[in-house]
Amino acid sequence: MHFLANKSTKKKFGPRTGLCHIIGTPAVIHVKISERGSKSVEYNERELIDKVRQGDLASFEPIIRTYQNRLFSFCCYMLGDRQEAEDAVQEIYVKAYRGLAAYRHEFFMAWLYKIAANHCRTVLGRRKRWLNLLPLLRAESREHNTEHTYAGGMEAAMQLLDGLSAADKEILILRVVEDQPFENISRILEITSAAARKRFERVKTKLKKKLSEGGGSLYGTRCEVE
Repeated sequence: MHFLANKSTKKKFGPRTGLCHIIGTPAVIHVKISERGSKSVEYNERELIDKVRQGDLASFEPIIRTYQNRLFSFCCYMLGDRQEAEDAVQEIYVKAYRGLAAYRHEFFMAWLYKIAANHCRTVLGRRKRWLNLLPLLRAESREHNTEHTYAGGMEAAMQLLDGLSAADKEILILRVVEDQPFENISRILEITSAAARKRFERVKTKLKKKLSEGGGSLYGTRCEVE
């Protein structure tokens, strides 16, 4: 499957269908995602980025391999749909590739996540519906050994999350799901670390209030927000 630098693609790619590969001219990016996930690769990121900017498309491969699964996970939680997340990752890499000309050697992961966050906001704006964070709640239900009641709690879970803005859900994902430190979150969202902490605390307060109003229970057990 190819990424065309001058147009978006509607084709799907399996998020776990083989190693990352990049082939073709600088206008075409060909990416496949690994079944085994991202491998730890030691490389000079800045040097590789410079090579890509000079037309060496193959140097983009280890960059993609490093961030592919984290981006896919982020998009899954942001968009709540696996197929949309797959499309989003493709578009994000296209935007990143095209944007390297303006890249100024800032913190690369934060720069890439900003592209991802902005893209997901655009998708959500078009779709005009809330994010699907049920996988996060399902993981919590498993922690409390209540997976057997999960199906019956889906409606309650959606009611719990209803009303959170995209920005609130975004910081919830970055902090809780992605386990990003506030320093990184501040770079991704282009706010101060203090503002990121304050926003996260506000989201926790909203969730706790909803839990309190609903009796503090989901899936037959008390749901804690830490």
